[in-house]
Parts: sequence; structure tokens; C-alpha cells
Amino acid sequence: MLDPTKSSKDLLTDLINLTNSKRPDYRPYKPGTLLFRNLLPCVLEEDYNTSIELAEKPADEEATIPPHAWMQVFYTRVPLAELLHRNKPVMPYKPEYRSVHDLLDDLNATFKVNLSKDEVEDRVIPEPAEDSTEQIPVGIYMLPEALIFRGVAAIYLSR
Repeated sequence: MLDPTKSSKDLLTDLINLTNSKRPDYRPYKPGTLLFRNLLPCVLEEDYNTSIELAEKPADEEATIPPHAWMQVFYTRVPLAELLHRNKPVMPYKPEYRSVHDLLDDLNATFKVNLSKDEVEDRVIPEPAEDSTEQIPVGIYMLPEALIFRGVAAIYLSR
């Protein structure tokens, strides 16, 4: 089982290792040892919805990675709603929530995920009427360059 509380790059490394673990000649990658580039949607692959190129980080950070060292891999990004809607997608409202990025730390803690500001679109959260007791719907939109999750999920802030 993959751990959604890890960073997206470490989670993708785990996914690559898990997918290839049955190959007898496969040598698993350690977290933090891969570089990623060219994330693209896959429209011609039946089993996958994403491709990305990866290469091992060189020991010398100044070294250039040769073109032949990059390997294209295919995988499936998970719809964010599948993760956030496993349980009731409700969080307590806090007046300091002005935008989606303002609530990310609490969202991560509540739903046991690790979404970052560079993966999630920042949107304004509407300010509720002072006497309102209604839940506030908030859309969490993944950016196209998000490595693991895709799409949108609704959560609700309760007062």
C-alpha cells in the first residue's frame, strides 16, 4: 500500500518500485534519488493516464544528465476525489482561510495526505455571511503538473 502522506516525488518513486517489483532484474530506487521531467497525459495507452521521464540524480549536482539516461515510464494518476472522499469530506471552518493554500496544512492533517502549494490551484474561499451556519463548499483543483493526483474534489468547511 502506498503512503499518501509522503511527498509526491517519493510517492511516485514508491509507485515505480511497486510496479516493477516482480521483475527479477529490477533494482528499486531510494526516495530522493530520482529526477522527473516532461509529465504528460497519455491518451493512447489503455492502462495508464500519465507518462513522465525519470533519471537518477548524478552524484555531482553540477553534472549534466545525458539524453540517453532519461527513461519514459507510464503510470496512472489517482483522481483526488477518490482520496478525499474516502470519509466525509468536512473540515472545521477557520476565519483565516482566505484561499485554498491557507487551508492546505489542515487539509493534509485531516485527510492524511501531503498536497503541496505547487500541486494545488490557489482559489479564493468565499467569506460566509456572519450569521450563516451552512457548510462552505470548497473545490480543491489539482494543477496539470501534479505528479500523483489529478482532477478536482469538493470539501466542506463547517461552522
